[in-house]
Amino acid sequence: MTGAVHIGIGAAIGSILKRPGISFAAGILSHIIADALPHKDFSAASEAIFTTAALAFVGTKYGWNSSETWGAVGAILPDVEHCLAVGKVIQPDRRFFPSHTNRMIKHGRKTGTSLGTALIFAASIVAAEIASLRK
Repeated sequence: MTGAVHIGIGAAIGSILKRPGISFAAGILSHIIADALPHKDFSAASEAIFTTAALAFVGTKYGWNSSETWGAVGAILPDVEHCLAVGKVIQPDRRFFPSHTNRMIKHGRKTGTSLGTALIFAASIVAAEIASLRK
């Protein structure tokens, strides 16, 4: 799944849970589920831009120490190992996060379109916004 979608899902989780520490942990767990969904991955350059923009949006909108931001950070954290592999800091086969290895949990099948990915991101942000309105 793309980083922006992980961030949107993590923000929505944080908006519902309203506790930064629990939101962070739930964000990490959500990463596994989101990775299992069929999706299209973007290039490393596109990922960097969209992920940075999404995290900046969440942090600016909800506050950098909010449960939404902590959920988003937890949700994107497992993808740090992708960055390390792309940067040749680690070998790709040295990744260990469960949904990145295909040993325990299969990564979602690749799709030819990014529409589904965009819809999941949009739905995540809408869910976070609805939950924040109930505060």
